[in-house]
Amino acid sequence: SLNFARLGGREHETTAGLTLTIERHYPWPELPGRGSLSAIVAAGWRPGLLDPRCPDGAALARVAFIDIETTGLSLGAGTVAFLVGVLHADPDGLLLRQFLLRDFAEEAAQQLALAEAMAGYDVVVTYNGGRFDLPILRSRSVINRVDAPWLELAHLDLLHPVRTVWRELWPDCRLATAENRLLGVVRAVDCEGWEVPLRYRRFLQEQNEEPLIEVLEHNAQDLLSLAGLTAVLQSLFDPERGDFGLTQAETFGLARALASRGRLEECIGVLRRGRAMGRLTPAYGRAMRMLVRLLKRRGDWEEARAIWLELAAGAEPRERFWAL
Repeated sequence: SLNFARLGGREHETTAGLTLTIERHYPWPELPGRGSLSAIVAAGWRPGLLDPRCPDGAALARVAFIDIETTGLSLGAGTVAFLVGVLHADPDGLLLRQFLLRDFAEEAAQQLALAEAMAGYDVVVTYNGGRFDLPILRSRSVINRVDAPWLELAHLDLLHPVRTVWRELWPDCRLATAENRLLGVVRAVDCEGWEVPLRYRRFLQEQNEEPLIEVLEHNAQDLLSLAGLTAVLQSLFDPERGDFGLTQAETFGLARALASRGRLEECIGVLRRGRAMGRLTPAYGRAMRMLVRLLKRRGDWEEARAIWLELAAGAEPRERFWAL
């Protein structure tokens, strides 16, 4: 038989049979300072800053960070979430629980164990989970006839604020790119996403845990990065933030994100800060057009006029035409 103790797992009994749950705890002192959720513990959890649809009243201990590993990348009924990772904060650090499917016959038990664990949360945080993780988990719960009310919880998808701020600056907005750029995470040993289904197939065929070890680590790092990105983004979107060390292009990206969330006064302040840097990026003219539109709405005609004159005297023909 397989030695699942090597994976750190224990069997979890449900009405549909047994499934495997793997638990790990990461104490606060062992987590990297930058992007640690401990900053949110001190400052207070405010998901509404990132997505106005999320309630700010939810306690951090009742927030679940979720990431899944699947047998494929399609959203069809044949794609199975063989590993579901759930991370949450407790007073001493971060607790990770991974629900592993040892065989497809255990899927109903896995989904029951997951639903039982998720009953204690108020908010779900994912990265692109609105288009991938949650639809797959919803279909798997339906197929296995498992009631999963947690799928209707408030959902914070971090891909959207990341993409709004950095989409024009990064080659892509994948989680691996975001964790590297914002958290400084460099994965020394990691399996690529395309390898994950192949490793699970090897595990099923060979009945050997070895192919799964790096998959479990990959999933754990995804969740730790998800928690870290949450802390960084909350600091970035905090109205009491300082300069935050953003480049001009990032400053304009933040302004765009604030405008899309209806925080227009803060958007004006961020755009003014970007303007004070001078013309450093090609996005300068577009950002100034956004600033002028907001100033006109407020009736700040003198400041708007100064920007019009600046652009009218510039070298960019389209900006001159627009300003005039």
